Amino acid sequence: MALTLQDHLYRERKFLHDSGVSGGTKFDDTFLIYTINQARANLVYLSRCTRSWTTISLQQGKEWYPFSLVLQALQATGDEFGNTLPAKAILTILNLTIQYSSSPLRISLEYLPWSQFNAIYRAFPIQIYPTIWSMYGYQQFIVAPIPSQTYILEVDCLWLPNDLVNYTDTETAIPQPWSDAIPIVASYWALINEQSPEMVEAIKKIARDEFGIAIGATPPWRIPSAYGSAFTG
Repeated sequence: MALTLQDHLYRERKFLHDSGVSGGTKFDDTFLIYTINQARANLVYLSRCTRSWTTISLQQGKEWYPFSLVLQALQATGDEFGNTLPAKAILTILNLTIQYSSSPLRISLEYLPWSQFNAIYRAFPIQIYPTIWSMYGYQQFIVAPIPSQTYILEVDCLWLPNDLVNYTDTETAIPQPWSDAIPIVASYWALINEQSPEMVEAIKKIARDEFGIAIGATPPWRIPSAYGSAFTG
């Protein structure tokens, strides 16, 4: 069942023992909506549940690319399945894979830290097909060698969803089980400003437990095959 902002507000107020579905006696809706969106961001940071990949074009002679270009692609053309995504920012890039136009070959670019990348690959700015990439700051990346023509680049990234603003806005970015933890994490943010450290710590423990349950439902590990792999004809 898809949850709306109104659903999150109702559940958060229950955790906070605040009366009413909305407009309770202690916390106003504007503040609680802020805490809900902060909780959603925290769950994205911890779970990476908004991981997607999209494609952009590498241009001849251009080595620097801003995250805004990736964001535009996610917003306009969507992810690998063609789904447009409610993204407002790119948090980080995890992997880059280049598609060579002369063949169906796809090769993952190797990542290097900026200082090493700068010292080795920018000393000789040749143009050919890129094989290496690096990050500079938090909102742009660079490839090397410099592209000698247009290439399609697959970008594996983590994005931050749009805020829920209206009561009828539906949660489409954060799936279960992560969305189940939003009200309790939001309650933690709501209580930080209160003079009740014991309650804050109790809510924090519950939030951590809920996150642990979600991790158990979606283990980040997979058992590799004991028999290896082989090409099939």
